[in-house]
Amino acid sequence: MFLIHVISYKEIVKTLSQANKTWVLAGFCLLTLNLFLQFKKWYILAQLEKPDVSPKEIIASLLAGITLGFITPGRLGEFGRSMFITQANWTHLFSFILADKLLILLNVILFGIIGLAYSLKVILRSTIGCLFQFSLLSSKSSLSMR
Repeated sequence: MFLIHVISYKEIVKTLSQANKTWVLAGFCLLTLNLFLQFKKWYILAQLEKPDVSPKEIIASLLAGITLGFITPGRLGEFGRSMFITQANWTHLFSFILADKLLILLNVILFGIIGLAYSLKVILRSTIGCLFQFSLLSSKSSLSMR
């Protein structure tokens, strides 16, 4: 909503109409899939504390947590979604959210290390190749000087 006040609604519509429809559709599908997976994960976690939790309650708490996450530094507001599940121990729900966030962090670190290792491998391979070619060129030039 903030963007609509800063950027006019007409500009947003114009930009969307000029955008590649395939990418817009792909982004929308991935967004929908992400929200569904977040819903299922939160539903399973909340059922550990409150077995009779309703899907409506899960959606409300999930959307409230996302909204609070937007307006707080480091998305800390997402921990507030534990407050929106009624008749449940919010400290237990809070610990579930903390475990969830730590698992996400672990995935980011793991895939970051894999990406870094791959990048270093590519960089080292190209560096070693350049050094090898340079050594061949310098040895040829030293041979031709004799």
